[in-house]
Amino acid sequence: MGRKGWETKGERGGSPNGPPSAPFHSVLPDEGFWPSVPIAEVANEWTILRCASAATIDLAQELRDEGLLAWSPIVRIQRRLPRRRKTELITRSLIPSFVFVAKQHGDEAIDLANRGRVHQCKRFLFNDDEATVPGHQLSALHLAQIRGTLRNRPLAVGDRVELLATLLYLAKATVTKGPMRSDTYEVELDGYRQPYVFPGFLLRKVMI
Repeated sequence: MGRKGWETKGERGGSPNGPPSAPFHSVLPDEGFWPSVPIAEVANEWTILRCASAATIDLAQELRDEGLLAWSPIVRIQRRLPRRRKTELITRSLIPSFVFVAKQHGDEAIDLANRGRVHQCKRFLFNDDEATVPGHQLSALHLAQIRGTLRNRPLAVGDRVELLATLLYLAKATVTKGPMRSDTYEVELDGYRQPYVFPGFLLRKVMI
């Protein structure tokens, strides 16, 4: 299965993930990437898929090509190459390794991955149960895509947070480690003895 890439106004970007490698760059707000309407109006509930970091953008595109409602926030970066006196337009994932698919399409997405039709992925689970996220909680990520940046401040060890996943909506926890790879954090949930790892977009800091 070949990688399909992601087209941006007729140009194909470079590496889709990670920080820009050149010292001079500008982040451009999104003007045409799906969806063009508020994410909460597309679906009420979203399944969270985990995949390889480098496959994030391709997986979201492949699932949409199969007719599924799938999305992962991206930004376009115009990067200057000082030695060549040129610029290049690249596309990067805001939250590498995470793709959202409308809950009603979750089983089909996993089936496509198992049959090799799309990049490999798996559901994000909590204690073997699927942890979905309400559409309105993804609005901040959608806004970040539109304006071209993710402005969330990193959480710190000891911060009190609440969970935004449907399965554990507003459950309280304490950050015990992070940020780690792919903007994930280890947290200790109130009432649970073992630590769990959650992506930052599912954690919201609360004032004590």
